[in-house]
Amino acid sequence: MKVPSFSKTKEGNIQVVGTKTKDENIQVVELAVIELDPDHEKTKFLCFTVNKTWAIIILGCLVIGTGVPNAVSGKIIAVPMGDFSFFLGVFNSFMYIVVYFSILGIKVAGGFVSKESIKWVWTMGKNGNIIERLPPVKYLIIMGLLDGLGQLFDLLTRPHVSGPLIQLLPQGSLFYNMIVSTLILRDRFTFWQLWSVLVLIAGVIVTLTPQIGGNFGGEVIYIIIIIIYPVFSSISFVLKELLFRKKPDLDVFIVNSHNSLFQFLLQPLFIPITFLINPHQTAGQSLPVYLQGAFDCFGGITPTWAPQGADCSPDPWPYIIYIAINIVFNISILTFVKEASVVVTFLVIRALLPLSVIAFYINWPLLKATPFSPWHIGGLVVIMAALGLYRISSYYKTKHKLYCLSVDLPCIEKDRFLYKPLSHVSS
Repeated sequence: MKVPSFSKTKEGNIQVVGTKTKDENIQVVELAVIELDPDHEKTKFLCFTVNKTWAIIILGCLVIGTGVPNAVSGKIIAVPMGDFSFFLGVFNSFMYIVVYFSILGIKVAGGFVSKESIKWVWTMGKNGNIIERLPPVKYLIIMGLLDGLGQLFDLLTRPHVSGPLIQLLPQGSLFYNMIVSTLILRDRFTFWQLWSVLVLIAGVIVTLTPQIGGNFGGEVIYIIIIIIYPVFSSISFVLKELLFRKKPDLDVFIVNSHNSLFQFLLQPLFIPITFLINPHQTAGQSLPVYLQGAFDCFGGITPTWAPQGADCSPDPWPYIIYIAINIVFNISILTFVKEASVVVTFLVIRALLPLSVIAFYINWPLLKATPFSPWHIGGLVVIMAALGLYRISSYYKTKHKLYCLSVDLPCIEKDRFLYKPLSHVSS
């Protein structure tokens, strides 16, 4: 595939031309940077080759190398600051704003993102009713609200639920994704995709078998929250997909930066939810006193009114380590998804699940090892099998242009049945 020639410098004397070839597993980009000297009529050539496979391998290792520490450090910060989940949510959103808008600014300055794309987000439409004519930023506001709720519930549950359950239970979000995609995007799914979700739900049930047997203790409400709250991220994910369908060349950092901005601005709405779910974390203090205590704890000073056993002395290092790993993980996974194939992306991201579960059976600073449970491992195996089945059935659906509610594998094809063709094939 030919790479278009272009010129780009202040003097206009640099020209880049090249070719891009693609093997089955390797993409190679060969570029020639040509410097034209208008005064001496001389041309300098600088040729180099970039093997995209190595870039994908490095990115994949970075995703796994930061994904597992991200899961563990996210649990560790709940040890000293478990009673300040609202504060952590606000601080996380602020850090995301700084990082994502900085990256967006660099990309705009470098010409990788056009100002027109940012303007499009805020431009009113010309057709439809008043709701349809509202600018696309309406989706980003809703996404900020939903992701903020998801983050809040995640932070609220971390101190009260074991690490393996925190990793395993949200996998049920695939069920929510399927429902929301059907309602909003009008996507359709084959029977095999439906079966895979049923298998996944069975895996979640296997994971919870000890608790179902009566060993819930005080974590029952938090387990229910972990099972339910992924619906918010599912709706947000589908709205993001809707945005990219409306404007396929929309840069992901435009979406993420605006999403973080509205997530931060809407944080005051989450205060009642925070105190409703965990009223004990304020210890009867007013909101200003609670927030002052959160800042003190973040600085390593344990508030005098903090619950018995609270110890903020390790802070702020656990949070600094967590947010640094989390930001690198999010950026690396965004880049990896863009560069790698769907199958490679699926395999690398799914590899994080068993590795993260296993990591919680090891002692970490401030975090004791979770007692080994064969039910966790059994649930993990079933969930991984369900995710693999879903990926395979999605591949066959896309490749063979299959139609909804097919029980065959590779399901029903166009010339074998009279189902109405879909306008979009879901994967």
